[in-house]
Amino acid sequence: MIVRRRADQGAGHVSPGGPGVGLGGRRTANAAPEQAPLIVLSPTERRVFALFLRGHSLGQIAVECCISYFTARTHLDAVVRKFGVRSRAELLRATA
Repeated sequence: MIVRRRADQGAGHVSPGGPGVGLGGRRTANAAPEQAPLIVLSPTERRVFALFLRGHSLGQIAVECCISYFTARTHLDAVVRKFGVRSRAELLRATA
């Protein structure tokens, strides 16, 4: 366990959240800011995602992108998976 090892090595104060995290999970002044994970989308996934965020249905996305309904669904499912959420509704909440 990291906390135990750091305490054994003579660390005076060991935060339960690791270095730079104070009690209650708050970041301390010397903490490095966390980087948001980089999500890489293909150009088609970006276009499908943008249209989805604007409220387009899969049928409308398919027509706009000149792809089949099923291909639009596949691209949107890939976006959902890459964002690490379980549903399209969660995807909307995560990006709001």
